[in-house]
Amino acid sequence: MHISGLPMFLLFVVLLLSGCGCRATHVTFDGEFVKGKPPSRSTCALWRSFNDALSPIMGSVTISDGSNEYARCDDVVKVDQIAKALQEEEARQDQETGGRGRQLGKTVSIECESHTWTVGKCWAGSVELLVRPTGQPTKTCQCYKKNALVVRPCIGNRNWGGLLGQSCSSRSQRMKVTFEPADDNMGW
Repeated sequence: MHISGLPMFLLFVVLLLSGCGCRATHVTFDGEFVKGKPPSRSTCALWRSFNDALSPIMGSVTISDGSNEYARCDDVVKVDQIAKALQEEEARQDQETGGRGRQLGKTVSIECESHTWTVGKCWAGSVELLVRPTGQPTKTCQCYKKNALVVRPCIGNRNWGGLLGQSCSSRSQRMKVTFEPADDNMGW
């Protein structure tokens, strides 16, 4: 097997850091959302800090409500792509200066373990993470009625996303996104 480019670089970084005794820690966004109300500014700030804290040596990503896991990706290369997309879209929105409106940035979609993980922008200053079963539409900034995991805590209105039910005007719920570090048992 021939490994080159990004996968080889990631393998090198993971091996280098594991050899030096450096350990990445898990990075979690955990937000409570209330039906009919926009997310608080502190919830948006947590989402932005979460996106900024992601590193390229993560081994898995999950979306849950704190009790039930709804989607998981354990492919270290694809997890890195998801983390990088969140970081880059967050950096782009930080540079944005104009007014509000439905301004879409770069959208990135990654297929992993029967789901498509999509990162994009929904309205000015709002980074969205959308996860749907592979083969389902993955356009960001949409109001899906089912089969969608949508996290958009900085949208500034009541359409902050949701888990499996409606992604606009959703029921009150907790949404949790967790990136875990690659561990020593990762298969390469």
